[in-house]
Amino acid sequence: MSPEALEQARELERRYVRAARPIRWLAMDLECGSPAFDRRYDLICAFRYLHRPLLARVAEWLRPGGGLICETFTTVHRERHGRPAHDAHVLQPAELSELLRGFDVRHYSEGWHGWAHTARAWAVLPAGG
Repeated sequence: MSPEALEQARELERRYVRAARPIRWLAMDLECGSPAFDRRYDLICAFRYLHRPLLARVAEWLRPGGGLICETFTTVHRERHGRPAHDAHVLQPAELSELLRGFDVRHYSEGWHGWAHTARAWAVLPAGG
């Protein structure tokens, strides 16, 4: 996430979020090394980004009952638009649901959302997770 995007997110938080606890915005290279966090989170969001090794570790970073919201491109999208170019960055049909084994998947869909064909999921880490 660029510094400009982080500042825009903080501004939107200041304007619209009246939470008891502020949002903790982090920017880091998640594909370099092994990320370590000093606590577990209530919510992790991943939009139009896919790195399977990280997705396999999300349960380590969520508190029990915490949620994951994600949406990323599928092979159907790549067939029409030619991007993302690499297999590592697109999901096969129904792959996201497989990657979320062990989670309580509350919502899952794949399809055209405007110009993009994506898989979308909202999943919750069970209390025993």
